[in-house]
Amino acid sequence: MEQAARSKYRGFWGAWVGFAIPIGLLLGFGSVIFVKSLMSPAAFIAYGWRIFFFIGFAVAIVGLIIRLRTEDSFLFEGLKADRKVLDYPAARVWREMPGRILRMSLVNAMFSGAFFLSFVFGTSYMKVVGFTGGQAEAIGLLAAAFMLVFMIIGAFLADKLSRRTVLLTAAITFLIFAIPYFYLINTHQLLLAAIAEIIGFGFVFGFGYGAIPAFYTENFPTRYRASGASAGYQISQVYGGGLIPIMAGLILKSVGIKHAFIYIGLLVMVYALAAIWAILATPETKGTDLVN
Repeated sequence: MEQAARSKYRGFWGAWVGFAIPIGLLLGFGSVIFVKSLMSPAAFIAYGWRIFFFIGFAVAIVGLIIRLRTEDSFLFEGLKADRKVLDYPAARVWREMPGRILRMSLVNAMFSGAFFLSFVFGTSYMKVVGFTGGQAEAIGLLAAAFMLVFMIIGAFLADKLSRRTVLLTAAITFLIFAIPYFYLINTHQLLLAAIAEIIGFGFVFGFGYGAIPAFYTENFPTRYRASGASAGYQISQVYGGGLIPIMAGLILKSVGIKHAFIYIGLLVMVYALAAIWAILATPETKGTDLVN
């Protein structure tokens, strides 16, 4: 984002961080389906699943090499040249911008909740409803493909229109579609379940995440941009991405498959409303001058 500080398409370049998510899902789901097709279920359980960990280890090494060779942005280098780098940026941003961090956190709590609700809890939920593991994986693969398309569109519209317009569109869709999402899966019809995943997972997370990297980084000045964006993003993973699938699982266990979708949907709507408030309470950042 900082390297693209002078670009008119800053949102699009920042969204490349997000593009890695559906690409990773496509590689993950696709490789599982491919490896399973080459061996028996018993062989996959015995040793086949280990293949992905060896591949992941190699990818991690490549990622480490890239990261070690990546230079800091010209904005940060300017701070160093002017001797304005803070000693404790993480503490400073909490003292000066706690409200901004909490609002960023509420926004991402909804998006991380949408991701883990579908990706972690949703797959198990589909199996409880009656879908096979292969069907759940195929639906996830399809939703990830649509997510990438929606994310690219969201990134372009974040630059063309505004960051908040894209985020609000995704949040309102999540609010309206929370209960229908589970209802469509409960029908045990493959097509309806796929539509549910494409809208509730692919569109909500994908379209909204097209604006998230720009929205987060533009809301903090260079002197503690990384610390502020990271704080708002990471704490939301606890009570958003981490808590929602746990609570959804407890609800499912308590009330059963027939009625669980209503209560889980209501839970999701609370997170969506909190995100909508946080987006509306935060100024638009599209025209923010990161250089100055």
